[in-house]
Amino acid sequence: MILNTINGKMYIGQSCSKYRWQEHIYTSENPEYDKHRLIHRAMSKHGVSNFEFRVIQSFNKTEDALEAEKYWIAFYKTNICRYRDGLGYNLTDGGESTKGLKWRESSKKKFGEQVRGENNNAAKLTTEDVVKIKHMILAGVPLKEIAPQFNVSKENISDIKLGRRWSHVVITNNQDDIEKMLRNGNTGKKASIETRQKMSKSKRRESLSDETRKKMSVSHQGEKHCNALITSEQAKEIKKLLASGMKPIEVSRKLEISKNIVYSISSGQSWTHI
Repeated sequence: MILNTINGKMYIGQSCSKYRWQEHIYTSENPEYDKHRLIHRAMSKHGVSNFEFRVIQSFNKTEDALEAEKYWIAFYKTNICRYRDGLGYNLTDGGESTKGLKWRESSKKKFGEQVRGENNNAAKLTTEDVVKIKHMILAGVPLKEIAPQFNVSKENISDIKLGRRWSHVVITNNQDDIEKMLRNGNTGKKASIETRQKMSKSKRRESLSDETRKKMSVSHQGEKHCNALITSEQAKEIKKLLASGMKPIEVSRKLEISKNIVYSISSGQSWTHI
């Protein structure tokens, strides 16, 4: 895996060459090379020093490596031709070197359990960190304030919030369940006093009445939200253009607004109150 430490985007690949990272660096520095791909253009743009090369898994059989490649591309949603939210640099679903290769259910379960959460060599967070993060998100702490506390990007926190990563860590009000979840996450520790206090605060928030929840929700809608990147008028214009039949990418270019924002509105993930 190649990770862009600036924006959190990834490229998933498999190779039997111990010089694979050096090959990627060489290709990124030589645009005329016929294998110059999206990941290499990104490395050229942001600088090789802002990318990390990590080995997620190792196999003795090529077939297993190809199968794992497909699994991780789907898991991290790095194929930008399939997933529109810009999480990576892959252009295919992977595993192209084996014709007719299909996933076995047992393999899916095996790969998922072996490298989920802290077992993943690329993990920057612990299960306890994610529990803290999820409760901070629930308590309304802005993502940009959470990220630096755990030395990760805002995109990483957003992925946790949207369930793209660490989805197996489920927030619960039962303290016994919380401690069991932390132990199963291989931390070997119980929640700290600070974590327990945040959990308690989150639990109080979850006990709010429906009316209070509604008022809090309205107070954080649209441009009132601390993370809002556009105004209500811009959101209305985006919806108007989308309704006219214009494609999201065309709207993005016309209004000079991030395509991710336009896609989010188009899919009903944000600005639904307008």
